[in-house]
Amino acid sequence: MKAFFDLDHTLLQTDALGKELRCAFAEAVGQPISTPVWDRTLQAAIDAGYTPERHAACLFGEGIEISKQALAQIDASLRDISAFVFTDVVTFLEKQREAGNEVWIVSYGASSWQHFKIGRSGLGKFFYTENIIITEHHGSKAHMIADNIATNESFLFVDNKPPEVVAVAERFSIATCYLINRAPLDVYQNEHHPERDRWWETIMLAESRTQFLPLPRNVIEITTLEEIDRPA
Repeated sequence: MKAFFDLDHTLLQTDALGKELRCAFAEAVGQPISTPVWDRTLQAAIDAGYTPERHAACLFGEGIEISKQALAQIDASLRDISAFVFTDVVTFLEKQREAGNEVWIVSYGASSWQHFKIGRSGLGKFFYTENIIITEHHGSKAHMIADNIATNESFLFVDNKPPEVVAVAERFSIATCYLINRAPLDVYQNEHHPERDRWWETIMLAESRTQFLPLPRNVIEITTLEEIDRPA
């Protein structure tokens, strides 16, 4: 069986990674980097094919200089970002592989940025290159999946974005689709929680589920991948 996974906020704690990346550059600069400058330079670096060096060059274009030594430290700290992989992911993917299942990533974003995260997080070892589908053009992932399955082929799909899960579930009634909310319950329920900014996009997407109620019958809501193997 094939299993298709979203990357950001499903396998990878992207909000926390983004915050860590921003803090690393701010520490190297010696002062906070404003949100407009950060967003602008990050996007420019992603568009150019993300590397810490390109990001530093984009910041230099904004009048922010980072020493070679500081840049080397940033790059070293980002060599291994496996700490941002959700704790249940590696075990789950290993079980999928042992069971003979074919795992795929279907993700939106710039190819260089997504592959940067996949490679440096260690997730790349679980996925064949041809099984990583990345597009910059947002739209239904149902189309991305349809190009890679046979007619009437059953599969699993896991994503944290309600519109994507609903679209796949409605198009493929034979599929089992999982809508995953990764935000810790105490953070999700408390808008004043000190860790809330580490989960802001995850929470925003989870809250949008109300727009799609009632969910299709082949959609199951979960908070961990472990629930997929758990008997009902």
